[in-house]
Amino acid sequence: MEIALEWSAVAVGIVGALFGLASGSSKDERKPDIRAVWIVAFVSALVANLLFIITKPSSPPFAAGERLGLGVLLGGILGAIAGLVCAKAGKMHPRTTFSAIGVASLSLLGTGLILFFFSGYPQPALIGFVIGAITSSVFFKFGVPNIRGIEYYAFFSAGLCASTILAILRYDAGVDRIFWRAPLVIGTIAVAACFGSIGKASRVFVQATTSSLILVIVAAILAWNIFNSPKVLACAILGILVFGLTALLQNAQLKSSAASAGAAFCILAYSAAAFHFLGGFGIGLGLIAAWAILIPALAVCFGEEKSVEQTAASLKLAAFFAIGALAYRLFFEYYGAELRGPDFREHYTFIAFLVGAMLPFGLRSFAPVCINRGLKAKLIASGGSGVFAAAIPLAILAVWGFKAAFGFLIGTTAAQLFSMFITSSAIGDKAKGYIEYALYVLGAQWALFSFAGLIGPVAQNARTTRLAILVSVTIAGSIWAWIASRLDTSEG
Repeated sequence: MEIALEWSAVAVGIVGALFGLASGSSKDERKPDIRAVWIVAFVSALVANLLFIITKPSSPPFAAGERLGLGVLLGGILGAIAGLVCAKAGKMHPRTTFSAIGVASLSLLGTGLILFFFSGYPQPALIGFVIGAITSSVFFKFGVPNIRGIEYYAFFSAGLCASTILAILRYDAGVDRIFWRAPLVIGTIAVAACFGSIGKASRVFVQATTSSLILVIVAAILAWNIFNSPKVLACAILGILVFGLTALLQNAQLKSSAASAGAAFCILAYSAAAFHFLGGFGIGLGLIAAWAILIPALAVCFGEEKSVEQTAASLKLAAFFAIGALAYRLFFEYYGAELRGPDFREHYTFIAFLVGAMLPFGLRSFAPVCINRGLKAKLIASGGSGVFAAAIPLAILAVWGFKAAFGFLIGTTAAQLFSMFITSSAIGDKAKGYIEYALYVLGAQWALFSFAGLIGPVAQNARTTRLAILVSVTIAGSIWAWIASRLDTSEG
């Protein structure tokens, strides 16, 4: 049964990815420069290979069998393909929907392959896959002007892999192993449901409703016949209802601060209720079920439908918040023992929380945009800013310990809710800016979770050593700030 579920996901992923690649159109003048797209795709794949080589050691924190590196390699290569799908996406329906399905299918394909080949211990490969997905998404988002929707590949991959890891941690391998495949199954149903609900572009809400109904019906059958757990169905329904309500509240006709506040409280309620049912695993299941709504939202992004663009933006921020909640649970599950007991550095937890809450806004002001520079400068800027964002939580962990790092993680998750309020009153490029830099925040969250085991012991060193680390990071940050200012202001 498990092999059948995995191969079903792989088959749907391959078909969806092929549809996404084949449905692209080259007639729209607003499309990104295809030469730049291919260069970024090559760089993305090259960086994935370099990261694979770096993670070849089998000693801790790397896993035996090079699984972390193989996951990074797979995530980066599929990310390059996702970039091509997004760059070639047509502006008219049904091409937009097929392209959106193609992006989600690539996340589904990668996760299915990992679960098949590393079924006994897939966690390192899943973590690596997310790292590769985020890295490639950052290069495309900030390296190629006018590309749309690539951030969806990052949070589709992060949500699916995080949910799978939480399922593995929650359920015993000998008794309830079938639950390890539950996120993959829900994702497969969501992609297939979007295939079966393609309607007119002007009726995107009808399309999302249809795909959601298909998902609920099929999930209900599987919840009783395969998983024998109504809670799986309850979490899926909860995710669809909350993300659907968020879409309605943030609709252009209802857009207001009150609607944004209502959407934010709905997302908070969802995280609490889903956690009550199945813990962090339940939050992940709801997020994956919401693909039935998020995939049509991505189609809207490709089609540039101004009337519902704000709705799509709010849904993205809601998804980023849910992934932040999953990262929080993963960090707690892996490093909970380090968070117990008194700590004389408690005040630094508060400081770290504030740093995390300010991170997306600080990056928006700090990271270079390089509008007037060439592709090389854009790639350097995006890569440098990504490394800088990932280094911040690791530096906090090395200097102030696990509790401070935990505070940073909570702060970054809260920042996504703050962004929902801001984008409700912002328009045009200002609103988009906060969403784009959420990718860097996602990278910082996963860098912290992935490498905390390696960096954490450094916090036990003498105060002078930690002070030297803090000074070094500050100097490096100042140097990057100077480089960023040069990249941002100089003409190409």
